[in-house]
Amino acid sequence: MTVHAPAPLPTALDSLPAAPAMLSGREAEIAHVLSALQPHAVSRHDPDSSGDTPDAASTPRDVLPPVLVTSIAGLAGVGKTALALAAGHAATGAGWFNGSLFVDLHGYDESPVQPGQALEAFLRALGVGSDSIPAAVEERAAMYRSELAALDREGQRLLIVADNASSADQVRLLLPGNHAHRFLITSRHTLPTLNARLVELGVLEPRAAAALLRQTLQMANPDDPRTIEAGTGIDELASLCGFLPLALHISVALLILEPHQTVAELAAELATARSRLGFLDDGERAVRASFDLSCRRLPPDHASLFSLMALNPGPDMGLDAVAVLADRPVPAVRAILRSLVQAHLIECVNRRWSMHDLVREYATELGHSSLNERPPSWSLLVSGAGVMFGWGARADRERDR
Repeated sequence: MTVHAPAPLPTALDSLPAAPAMLSGREAEIAHVLSALQPHAVSRHDPDSSGDTPDAASTPRDVLPPVLVTSIAGLAGVGKTALALAAGHAATGAGWFNGSLFVDLHGYDESPVQPGQALEAFLRALGVGSDSIPAAVEERAAMYRSELAALDREGQRLLIVADNASSADQVRLLLPGNHAHRFLITSRHTLPTLNARLVELGVLEPRAAAALLRQTLQMANPDDPRTIEAGTGIDELASLCGFLPLALHISVALLILEPHQTVAELAAELATARSRLGFLDDGERAVRASFDLSCRRLPPDHASLFSLMALNPGPDMGLDAVAVLADRPVPAVRAILRSLVQAHLIECVNRRWSMHDLVREYATELGHSSLNERPPSWSLLVSGAGVMFGWGARADRERDR
């Protein structure tokens, strides 16, 4: 009787989801990510340089070492996954990688994917049988790194994408053991402890936001006259969406569902809506729900300061004014502000803190919700704090001049 060797287990090494059909206004960001994914060292003076990494003796001081981890971070709905997929497909299409692994870690959901679960999925994709996958998470991580090292010895390079991570701990065990492969992360948090190339993704520029609205509507129906007739209404709609890609895509969906509504009419409805957050909901996606996921795990003191900051009557505020509003010592307030910046719920420019327009509306709603759960005296306290905060913010600006 002839005994045949068992057939090798199938692998799944091309698992990147489809790239977005269009990615308006992200050319610089894609170039930034690709410069980190390149399979060689990159010169600070020549980000498009190519060739083998020079040896240590001849490496000039302005050449960066290979980047193992790249982390894209930004506000909920800003388009981090779309950027990662666009860059990932560009890199694999250029022949830099022989395959890819992808996992959505659902880091901000009620039941995020645990490192052991992600490792099991990766090991299966690498062709490891279920019976051979260890139970202990550390042993799974060791086997995973060994499988990647074996591919490296065969000249195979993988791009590994961990989407929607909420912390460094969620991805740390998924990192390859050497620089042969590349690891790309998306997160609503800046992850500074992974020795990663950090890519901070902001909202779109106004022209790119208007182009996204126009192009997405035209893709749904090339004959839709609203792409030509919109005029300045499309700029107004983009502005009311805060130039946030998620809000822009929801607005297009609303226009598609009402083919006789003009862009200007939708912009007018959004401008006069009782709540823009409530309006920006297409039945499958909602800006408010996306922000909910970012805020649900904020510690109580962080959530309290976040909602109080929406009382600011000006566009930004200084540290002293925030400390007065919170009635807390400056060092404690600074630590909370740092955490909120890391979560991309607020921004810090030139030592002044501000909020995206839609985030401010969300923080205001959060504050009102908290007021309803507190005694009446709290409303008077917050009202007084708002007046005091207005004076504090003006004082900050005068001092900074």
